[in-house]
Amino acid sequence: MEKFSVYPAGAQGVALLVLRVSVACALASRVLPPLSFFPGAALLALIAALLIGALVRLAAICVAFFAAIGFVAFDLANAVHFLDAAALLVLGPGAYSLDACLFGRRVIRIDGRRNPSLPPPDG
Repeated sequence: MEKFSVYPAGAQGVALLVLRVSVACALASRVLPPLSFFPGAALLALIAALLIGALVRLAAICVAFFAAIGFVAFDLANAVHFLDAAALLVLGPGAYSLDACLFGRRVIRIDGRRNPSLPPPDG
């Protein structure tokens, strides 16, 4: 049985980085040009979050929501963007992201004491 990491590195991590960049570029090409300042600034923040890998799952939910709104027009490109965002939501950000640096793998040391504020036992 193969283990799966929440923040995979190597080829899988690079593939997730490429997927994040792809979703960010698709979002930029589809929705930024016709928008005014406020929605444009919010979407730029969303694109930046995808590119640096900050709160990727939340950003993927937002992108999937924007793509689902576009389903009303029955556009195949919106369906592809929705599926890409859904894949990013399920797979996560990968090792090459800010999320991995902030919330990534941790080393947990268990030394046998129940309450770490108490002194260790004498014997």
